[in-house]
Amino acid sequence: MKILLITALFSILFTMGCKHTPEERSIDHMKLDAPLRTKLAEMERHEDQSHLQCFVEFDDTIDSDTREKLENTGLKIMSIVDNIAVVEGDPESIQQCTKLEGVRSISLSITRPPLQ
Repeated sequence: MKILLITALFSILFTMGCKHTPEERSIDHMKLDAPLRTKLAEMERHEDQSHLQCFVEFDDTIDSDTREKLENTGLKIMSIVDNIAVVEGDPESIQQCTKLEGVRSISLSITRPPLQ
């Protein structure tokens, strides 16, 4: 019974690993927090290309070169404080940001309407 279960588990994992293109595999999904991964997957299912706001945390302070690389992914920089940038962009730009050197994590920014 255990052998059958282990075989089935490996088959599922192998199938899941093979269905992505090399480009998709190069995206470091571990840099994305769980709410952002969920939101991106939902947007992909509905082919939604609307913009999201995110926090991008870098290993070091953001300098002009890092800022330029961040902008080259297609993200709009809203604010920068030390090693954290608040950015806005479409799902593809956010996923491209994971490939940048020095990116530690990317978190979904929750926007709420102003209180009345």
